[in-house]
Amino acid sequence: MMSGWYGRVLRGSASVLGAANDIVDLGAFAAGSFALTDAEALTVKGDVDTGSGTLSLKTNVGNIAIDGSLTGGTVDLTAAAKATEKSSGAIIANLLNVTADTGITLTSTHNDITNIGTDQTNTGPNRINKS
Repeated sequence: MMSGWYGRVLRGSASVLGAANDIVDLGAFAAGSFALTDAEALTVKGDVDTGSGTLSLKTNVGNIAIDGSLTGGTVDLTAAAKATEKSSGAIIANLLNVTADTGITLTSTHNDITNIGTDQTNTGPNRINKS
């Protein structure tokens, strides 16, 4: 299990961590594009920046919690449970797609989201603050 992943710069146009990763906390790093599929709940604690690239986070079990910031041309969030954001968190994106089984609460006033694409939850709240 990786309890934290901090201070990384991923080089190249795309970085993909698919299948059954076991990352608890995601720290600050930059990449051209980034995709992570995690086998458990995931907390974004640092600033993750893909510039104008795509940033995709998926949990097979548990929540996606945003305590830091996510920056990308397109940000895709797929949570097996909830997608949540602390008041200090931020999503900066041209396009946000989010699917969460038991609720979406992305209400930070630091958000700067131009467009919302997919916005789907089966139960629970469905709240997104664009800016």
